[in-house]
Order: sequence, then C-alpha cells, then structure tokens
Amino acid sequence: MFTIRYIIDVIIVKWALIELSRHPEYQRRLREELRSNFPTGDPTWDQLAYGLPFLDAVVHEILRIHPSVPETSRQASLSPGS
Repeated sequence: MFTIRYIIDVIIVKWALIELSRHPEYQRRLREELRSNFPTGDPTWDQLAYGLPFLDAVVHEILRIHPSVPETSRQASLSPGS
C-alpha cells in the first residue's frame, strides 16, 4: 500500500512540474506566492496546506487534468421499494 501511494504522489508531482514548465506565468505566480509567505525558510506541512490559494488552485487543477484514477465507472440501480 505504501509503495502504491508513493508512486501516485510521484506521478502527481511529475505532472505538476511538467504543467508548470509549460506555463511559466503560473510558475512565476506560484513562486511569488511561496516566497512572499516564506521568505526565510522552509515551510511546514501545515503552512503549505492552509492559506496559499494559488498553490491550492494549482494542485486541484493538476488533479483535474491528470487524475490518478483515469476514469470512474458508475452504474445506476433502483433503490428498494422503487
């Protein structure tokens, strides 16, 4: 389980780097947001998880464009008593 999760994380980071290299204006904006919030050192996980709207938007967009599960199949069914 740990190995699969690690591989998925690596793939997501890979796609993030690819997309940011394709869009230098977003890369620049993300870098500015991170530098303005953490000018002197490395942030903690909690600092990265909250209060960085552009980083949050980038992560959500990467997951939207390159989902870790390529497709979800659903099947409608009747509920009991219908």
